[in-house]
Amino acid sequence: MAAQTEEFKKKERELDRLVHTTYGLLGGAALGLVAVVVLMVDRTKIAGLLFLIAFAIPLALLGDPKVIIFTFGLGFAALFAVLARPRRVKPVRSARRDDEDDDVYVD
Repeated sequence: MAAQTEEFKKKERELDRLVHTTYGLLGGAALGLVAVVVLMVDRTKIAGLLFLIAFAIPLALLGDPKVIIFTFGLGFAALFAVLARPRRVKPVRSARRDDEDDDVYVD
């Protein structure tokens, strides 16, 4: 009888860890979306760090490398975000110069 209760408690702890890992996966997905927005505004290093955190949260919660199946894409995204270069935007020259006077009167 005691063996059954010990086995039940072990399975209950594992189920609790899986529930917490599910929350970690959902939080990692939300953090991944935030990282995409940060990457779009050319903050590549910060986005790479956010992707890496989103990759590591479920791993830390479960403590089992099986969860990498679900988060390996975030690991690649972290690598690519760190390697990405910010866009260089050239200033646009206007066709009209600011030093010209529009109010020229001819006598």
